[in-house]
Amino acid sequence: MSFDRETVYAPGFDQARFDRIGMGTPAVEVEEALGPPLTKYPAGDDGVEVWLYTRQATATSDYWRRWVVFKEGRVDDLMNDYWYD
Repeated sequence: MSFDRETVYAPGFDQARFDRIGMGTPAVEVEEALGPPLTKYPAGDDGVEVWLYTRQATATSDYWRRWVVFKEGRVDDLMNDYWYD
């Protein structure tokens, strides 16, 4: 069974490059390494922004979650898991 069919990836996404992103990496370096995400959105009033490099194929799909969370323009967290909806 292939889990990838339920995951939509940003164009040019590469897991090996995603795996090399470290805490504190500036946003500009993340975009240079991974390209533009599918979506960028603010997550609160404290300077947090989330970039989605994957999303569900449907509203109820399980999928590979590859998200980057920034705080004040630097990587603060990486979502690198399989999301069960």
